Amino acid sequence: MKITILDDYFDTLRTLDCFRRLAGHDVTVWNDHVQHIDVLAERLREAEVLVLIRERTKIRAPLIARLPRLRLISQRSVFPHIDVDACTARGIVVSSNQHPGTPSYAAAELTWGLVLAAMRRIPQQMAALKAGGWQIGVGDSLRGKSLGIYGYGRIGAAVAGYGRAFGMNLLVWAREASLARARADGYPTAASKAAFFEACDVLSLHMRLVDGTRGIVTADDLARMKPTALLVNTSRAPLIEPGALLAALKAGRPGMAAVDVYEEEPVRDPAYPLFALDNVVCTPHIGYVTRDEYELQFSDIFDQILAYAAGTPINVVNPQVLGSAQLPR
Repeated sequence: MKITILDDYFDTLRTLDCFRRLAGHDVTVWNDHVQHIDVLAERLREAEVLVLIRERTKIRAPLIARLPRLRLISQRSVFPHIDVDACTARGIVVSSNQHPGTPSYAAAELTWGLVLAAMRRIPQQMAALKAGGWQIGVGDSLRGKSLGIYGYGRIGAAVAGYGRAFGMNLLVWAREASLARARADGYPTAASKAAFFEACDVLSLHMRLVDGTRGIVTADDLARMKPTALLVNTSRAPLIEPGALLAALKAGRPGMAAVDVYEEEPVRDPAYPLFALDNVVCTPHIGYVTRDEYELQFSDIFDQILAYAAGTPINVVNPQVLGSAQLPR
C-alpha cells in the first residue's frame, strides 16, 4: 500500500524499531508542517493510508473530498482534528487506539520537569550563567506546598503520584466522576473551583480538549491564584480562555507559568508574547516526544495498518464504515 506520514519533524520514525513493520509497503514521510489544503491534497494524492502524529495536522471535509484514493487514517489517542463523519461518508476507515489504562508517562514526566524548571528558575539561571552571571535570585522548594491537579485522568493521576513523592499536599478538581476516582486513590478534593484556584501553589491542567472544556479556565479563575503560584499546561492551550493567561501573568496572578502547548502550532515567531516574559518557561509541545513513547505509539499505529492490510481493521472509531469501506482482500 502507499502510506504517507505527515509532520515527522526530525525524520525520527525511520529510526524506530517498529518502522520495520512497514517493510514491503511504499512509505513517504514528510518532515515539515503544512496546513494549506492545496499542498496537502497534492502530497496525499496517491496515498491509500495516512499516518498522523497526534493532532499536528487537521483533516477536515474539504481536504478529504480531494483524496479519492485514501482508505485508512491510522493514528493514536483522541481525534478532534479529524472529521470522522466526512471520512465515513467517503468510506475511509479511521483507526485510533485509545490505550485505556495507559497514560503517557512521557507527558507526565515533562509536566514534572516544567514544575521543577519553573520553581527553581532553571532556564533563567542557565541563561545568566552562560552570560557570565552567578545566581540571579532564589527559587522555591516543592515540599509542603499545595499541588493542584485539574482533571484527574491518566496523566493527572501520574503527576499526582510525583507530587506525593516530592512531599507536596495534593488537591484535585475535576468532574464528579473524576473526583470520585481521586478520592478513591486517597487524594483530597476541593470544595469548589474557586477554592481550588485560591489554594494551589502549583496548578497543573490535565484535561482533554472538547467543547465542554474549551475555555474552562477563565480570567477570573487565574485572578484567584496566589502571586507566588505556578500554572502548568502540558494539555491543550484552548483549555484557557483566549488571552487570559498572558494578561494574568502581566497582572501578577499567577506569578509564573510553564507551558508546552499553544493556540496555533508550530510557533515560529520569536516575538510570541509568552516568550518575552521572564516568569514563563516554554517548551515546543514535547510532552509525548520521546523515543520510548514513539516506539509505543507507532507500534500501535503500524499494527493498525497491518491489520487493515490483512482485511481485519482494528481500533476502528467509525465502525459503521466497514460495510462500505474498500478493504484489501
